[in-house]
Amino acid sequence: MQILVCDDEVKVLEELACILKDIFSKKCIKVNIEKSNCPEDVIKENKSYDMAFLDIEMGEKSGLQVAEAILDKNPGCFVFFITNYSAYIDDAFDIKAFRYLNKPVDKERLESSVCKALCRIEEKNKTISLTRKNKRKAEVVINSVLYIENSNRHTLVVTREEEFLAEESFSVVKAMIEEESDSFALTHQSFFVNLGYVSYYDNKVVKLTHKDKEYGVHMSRRKYAPFEDKMFLEANRQR
Repeated sequence: MQILVCDDEVKVLEELACILKDIFSKKCIKVNIEKSNCPEDVIKENKSYDMAFLDIEMGEKSGLQVAEAILDKNPGCFVFFITNYSAYIDDAFDIKAFRYLNKPVDKERLESSVCKALCRIEEKNKTISLTRKNKRKAEVVINSVLYIENSNRHTLVVTREEEFLAEESFSVVKAMIEEESDSFALTHQSFFVNLGYVSYYDNKVVKLTHKDKEYGVHMSRRKYAPFEDKMFLEANRQR
């Protein structure tokens, strides 16, 4: 796993990297921990990380800007803000930070947070096996699916990379996803969406976005209340 630790205080930087090394060592997980006390360099390098542990106030470039650059490269990165300042909590959650931890870092809370992130990474790597209309098999990463749509006796599968028609019925594909993930919900009897991509919803429409693409699916009146409850639970599960 690729891990970034970025803090302009060298002492804090080294201490945090040491704690993280111990945490991953106990889990028998091989990691490459990259340390930087220069946020400008991190932004310029534009590398991809699995987890990033960032201070917020670091001179000309803030940890928020570093996080945005990292997430642009890899939206699946788990961002942890570790700071003395609570004024940035709303900004941190706006960019979907995984955790916001205070300095000095609580080792037990940090370890617990890392373990939860590891569980989410494991969940994100789960796949389902589908059959395309041309009869070719497709191994689909569940987390890459924005939504599925009922298409007569088949299923339209919309992922981050492509759209294709699967031979399996909507109910079958929906059951496959539900067996492996709790992050999906019905908006209508014909639409099953990934809550992680929802950018807006009301009682008529749900909008899902990934990078520069936006999708709109129908929201039925009957599904609105349970969908809203599921969104609330998902938001709390992310924290």
